[in-house]
Amino acid sequence: MFPRLLIQIGVFNQALMRNMALPILVTGAAGFVLTAWHLLRAKKVAAEGAEAEEVSFDNPFSLRSAV
Repeated sequence: MFPRLLIQIGVFNQALMRNMALPILVTGAAGFVLTAWHLLRAKKVAAEGAEAEEVSFDNPFSLRSAV
């Protein structure tokens, strides 16, 4: 998403793209690092044999679920 955002900004305003490149790239890198960390952590938990909790799904249109 972040590279696409930079391209879209660059198409319309080159000066703004130069100013926004560093913050957008840092944000993207932080997201990538956190995603990798969560993925590795999930693999470690799965390798240890921990049981996953069952998630129950309800009808999202029911009034009880909304409340």
